[in-house]
Amino acid sequence: MDEDLYPLYYREEGNWWWSAGRRALATSLWRRYGSPRTRPRLLEVGCGTGGLLRELSSWAEAYGLDLEREAVAVCQERGIDRACQGSL
Repeated sequence: MDEDLYPLYYREEGNWWWSAGRRALATSLWRRYGSPRTRPRLLEVGCGTGGLLRELSSWAEAYGLDLEREAVAVCQERGIDRACQGSL
């Protein structure tokens, strides 16, 4: 992603239809197929600025991976400590 877009994405991803839809879909699938007695361990590859990762962390042991150092830095600014730079 263009480095200049990270601040915009960070600000807007809470309301952006794509991000909101992904969060809703992930949560819906977990509520339908997951077990309330377990806390799954998940890896979000391409976690970006951490919007979905933060949502996943509310019901899972969630980790994030992104190619870009800037994305991981934004996650850390959000208080997400389970994000790191790398590729899969």
